[in-house]
This record gives sequence, structure tokens and C-alpha cells, in this order.
Amino acid sequence: MDFKKALIATSAICAVGALGTAPADAASKPKLGISGYYEIFAGWAAGDRTGSSVDGTPVYQGDSSQLEGKFNIVHYGEIRFKASGKTDGGMKWGVYFEDVQDDADADCAGDSSCGTGAEKQSTDEANIWFSGSWGKVELGGQDGVADRMYRGAEKLVHQTPALLDLFADTQTGEGGRGFAREKMNINDTADATKITYYTPRISGFQAGYSWIPEIDSKGSVAASDVAGDSDPAHEFGLSWRGKVGPGRIRAEGGAVIMTGDTQDDVGTAEDANFNWRVGVTYSQGPWTIAAGYKDAGEWARFDNDGDITGWDVGVAYNGGRWEVALIHIQTEAEDMEGDVDWDHTMLTAAYNFGGGLTGNVSLHLFDLDDPQDSVNGGNDGTAIILGIGAKF
Repeated sequence: MDFKKALIATSAICAVGALGTAPADAASKPKLGISGYYEIFAGWAAGDRTGSSVDGTPVYQGDSSQLEGKFNIVHYGEIRFKASGKTDGGMKWGVYFEDVQDDADADCAGDSSCGTGAEKQSTDEANIWFSGSWGKVELGGQDGVADRMYRGAEKLVHQTPALLDLFADTQTGEGGRGFAREKMNINDTADATKITYYTPRISGFQAGYSWIPEIDSKGSVAASDVAGDSDPAHEFGLSWRGKVGPGRIRAEGGAVIMTGDTQDDVGTAEDANFNWRVGVTYSQGPWTIAAGYKDAGEWARFDNDGDITGWDVGVAYNGGRWEVALIHIQTEAEDMEGDVDWDHTMLTAAYNFGGGLTGNVSLHLFDLDDPQDSVNGGNDGTAIILGIGAKF
């Protein structure tokens, strides 16, 4: 009997031990995750150019033709796939893919249908990363540090200010992209293939650097293999986060160096370019205030001898499920035919219904002073846009 009891006890101990090792084996396997969002907007705009044909920026829709003063509906969505794990040595790693639905910003090299609504789905970003006590390294197609290490007033609102381009005629006389799209953007390298390093955050400080071998290189196609830009570029970023009195402050900035003969947004060759921006955010209780400043360098589409500079400032109040925000953006492009000035005031309100569903509305007051517009001298008007978004 003693032998029998000992055998039963030994078997029970082995069974418990086996159950105890199973979670450890499972935890060593990579984790998979899917997330994303979908948002749809409807609105109207009225301005001095009412009734004129708008060659708007197809940010949220493939077809770039619409009329100012006409009811318009646009939508956009992304699905993100993530995998992450940890090596036997303790180093963390991850892989990230972002698929975009109805993305007119997809690579248009050699595609005559680009901008006509033909591109319905594409992989916008794809990269692999590694992290440890030494920092983080990212390899592949992803926004660089100059873009990711920045936060200004436009981050306070629940609709991107660029959305206005799809409801109002904010085009310049050059026929370039709508001015609302510029927001506080600088001439960065977007999702070009790059190598990025982020330092650990020490005493609130973190630095980052991105090296881009070829600006128009994306995915499996090098820039030198297409009619694009094969010049390298560099992005730099610096961030500090900490407490100041009863609140928290976040100061971040980034810079981009284009080495020469870069392409602007309409495919015109430019010389070497240096541009930068900084932003500060302060939060205390339900209130947040933010401001930013940019110098986007010389962009050839404005045929300018000077820079594109701009600033924004804003305030937001978070009441729990609802939030309101007010921002103002002012941008100036120094042009040989006369400076182009853009003023944009935006008031937004949003309500969180729970479960990932949010409704929002925005009121826009805009004023484009464009010397190249011989008829109206620009466009001055208002717009209202309603939206609903789902995150999962």
C-alpha cells in the first residue's frame, strides 16, 4: 500500500509539473494581433470659389474631383497586422504591416491610373523592429523620426485639418496639393525604406535617427529602378517628457536633410533641402494646450526663393466621454510671384459611445491668400464636416 501511495503521489507531482511548464512554452511563441479603424465623413463647404472645379488631394478617396459647395462623402480605413516575440536572450522583436483601403497615396510610379480611384488597397507600411535596454531599431517601410517624434496643436482635434481639402477649394495657383494638406507638415521621407534607431528614454530625453538610402525606394522596388529619386536622406528627432508643477509637458522636434535633387510633391526636382519643426504640449487635469512651429524649406512647386513656414496653437478639454478642441494654423509660402498665406481655424467636438465607436463634428473657417489666383485672389469661406469612426 505504501508503494501504491508513493506511486500515486509521484504521478500527481509529475502531472502538476507538466501543467506548470505548458504556459512557459506557450509564452515563448510569437503573439499575433489585428487592429485597425474605419471612418467616414460627410460635409459642406462654401467660399469665394464656390462652384469651381476642385483638384483636391485624394487623401480619403480615390476620385479627386469634387465641387465646393456640394454635399460630399469620403471615407478611409486601415487594417494593421502585428506579430511580436522575445528571443532566448531576452531581446524583443516585432513585425508590422498596415493595409490601406482606397488609398490614393499609394506608389504611383509608372501607373497612369493613379489618382483616378484605381488603387483600392495597398500595403502602406511594413517593417521589423528589435528592442532592448540599448534602445530600438526599425528596418523597412515606416515613418521616420522627424515625423513620429513630433506633436503639435493639430494632434488635439479629432479630424485631421487636411480633411478640409476634400470639401473646399484650397488649391494654389500652381495647381499643387491643397494647402490644408500642408498643415504643420515638413518635407519628410514618409514611408520610404529606411533604418531607424531610437535611444532609451533617460531622464525624460530620447533621441532618434533615420537613414534613408533612396528617398523613393519602397518595398521591393528601389528608387533607382523607377522614375524617382535615388538620393539619400537623413531624419533626426529629439524628445523630452516630464512633469512641470501639477501638469505634464512634452517637447519634441525633428529635422530632415535631403542631400540633393530631391522630388517635391508634384515630381519637380529640387536642390538639397533642410527643414525642421518643434512642438510643445502641456496637460493638466482635463485641459491640454499645444503649439508648434515649422520651417519646411524650399519647395519648387511654389517657384520660391524662400521657405514655407508655419505655426499652430490650440487648446482641448476632455470631459470623459466627450471632448472639444480649438486650434489655429497659419502658414506662409514665400513665392517670387507673391507670398501664399493660409489661415485655418478649426473647432471640433467628439463623443465616445463606447466599444470603439466615436462620433465627431468640425467647423472650419479658412482664408487662402493666393496672388496667382487672378479671379478671386484666393478663397475665403467656411465648412462643416460630420464624421463617425470605429476602432478595433
